[in-house]
Amino acid sequence: MAHILVVEDREQDRYMLQVLLEGHGYAVTAAANGIEALQIATRNPPDLIVADLLMPGMDGFALCRQWRQDARLKDIPFVVYTATYTDVRDQEFALSLGADRCMIKPQEPDVFIQGLLKVLEEHRAGRLRAHPPAVQDMAYLQQHNEALNRKLGQKLAQVEVGKQALEEEAGARMRAEQQVKVFSQQLKNLAAHIESVREDERGSVGREIHDELGQHLTGLKITAFLLAREFSKPNITISRQDTVERIERMLKSIDAAIQTVRKISTLLRPTVLDDLGLLAAIEWHAQDFQARTGIRTRVRLPSQGVQLSPEATRALFRIIQESLTNVAQHAKASRVDIKLQQRKDLLWLSVSDNGQGIPEYKIEHPRSLGLLGMKERAILLGGDLSVSGKPAKGTTVTVKVPLQRAANVP
Repeated sequence: MAHILVVEDREQDRYMLQVLLEGHGYAVTAAANGIEALQIATRNPPDLIVADLLMPGMDGFALCRQWRQDARLKDIPFVVYTATYTDVRDQEFALSLGADRCMIKPQEPDVFIQGLLKVLEEHRAGRLRAHPPAVQDMAYLQQHNEALNRKLGQKLAQVEVGKQALEEEAGARMRAEQQVKVFSQQLKNLAAHIESVREDERGSVGREIHDELGQHLTGLKITAFLLAREFSKPNITISRQDTVERIERMLKSIDAAIQTVRKISTLLRPTVLDDLGLLAAIEWHAQDFQARTGIRTRVRLPSQGVQLSPEATRALFRIIQESLTNVAQHAKASRVDIKLQQRKDLLWLSVSDNGQGIPEYKIEHPRSLGLLGMKERAILLGGDLSVSGKPAKGTTVTVKVPLQRAANVP
């Protein structure tokens, strides 16, 4: 039985990889970052390591470099598995540090397992390529910074595109409101609520970029410039200790920038949906909700995956998020149940709690903007959403969506 070390900072991704590999008969050890991985591997060397690249503390690039410099680990196959560093130059950099293969997330389970099996077979047969010479410190630092800057540039571009899209959507909504004179007060309140949320998101993203990301990048650039200037002199006067301290400050700035990019990405879009799909995202969110609130959360999902469009996936996930937020804020419940099931040609979603129960007058109240938003999402999927409550017996949110419509929402 081959022993595989999985290095992945995202808990849900780490768990899914561990379940997949153990299901194919591998012994699996998991680590959350490069530092933890080196500690584990030193005590119990694996037969193969699968590592993400974007991680705090010590990322996958630094881990690969350290791995190949360790006499006990240097001959163990190293596989990169990343959804972040997809540029060909990033993959070439990983290979130059000693990685044996780079795989882009997500992979079909069978394709992923076959890729690992091939690496193991080639290693046992001695057919893996010879590892390149160790990259020198300055060259490594320069290439590492270039890889990070490419990724940060991509993220900033995505943020800008998202910001422009929000501004265009807000402008379109305002023009529509000018053309359509007669609106119910309920829809007016909903539009104002949505616009307020968007403004908060724009402000939050703007502050993250200006106050945090800009500061980290400026500090990183200044330190790198000063370090490069020192090493360009004919007679280098900077001490080794000073060099190490400056590099450590740069690494801290890089870690902080990575965390800021992740915060910005989460503000714009729940990435767990893209990485794992709706069912796994519901499981993850339910566990997170239970951990944060102490409310026992039970989930019942179809045994097989549900084929939905990205728009339908996001809409249903947002409905669950809003429903759980209402439970936490208003229900005074100790338990909540989430059920997703297929009934003939319909997809049924229900979120039920055992709390105090929503009063009837609040269900249709024009100021119940959260409920209005959920109903709007269901309508866009061609379905409907209903809310019912009984005093001291809890509240139930039920969504019914035609499967064919949900699979092909434009």
